[in-house]
Amino acid sequence: MVVIAGILIGLISYADSRTARINLLSQYFHALAAKDTALIDDLTGADFVSDLPAINLGRGAYQLFDFGTSEAEGLKMQRFMLVFPGADGFERALLADMIINRIGVINEISAIRLSETGVRIKK
Repeated sequence: MVVIAGILIGLISYADSRTARINLLSQYFHALAAKDTALIDDLTGADFVSDLPAINLGRGAYQLFDFGTSEAEGLKMQRFMLVFPGADGFERALLADMIINRIGVINEISAIRLSETGVRIKK
């Protein structure tokens, strides 16, 4: 019983960790780049919404940056920046929040909300 309780506490602690949120975010964009709709459905909730613009992410052609986690109004959020090549050949950057819903020890993405859009400054 003590071992089972320890395992459950470990799973619950991991599910609520920043590492788990970053892994969820990384898996989502990996699935998006691979156009793996089955995995995207597994990672997102039934009412998932995203206000990111339609972008064509090539495998390995984008970068994700972690801006930390927060909690507001009972929502757990992971702030991130996505950098990807734009259609005009210049890099684009999107700052957004991934809203996470935890069901037991399972995390799912309920929304991705765009905060800011940036374009690389020409030299």
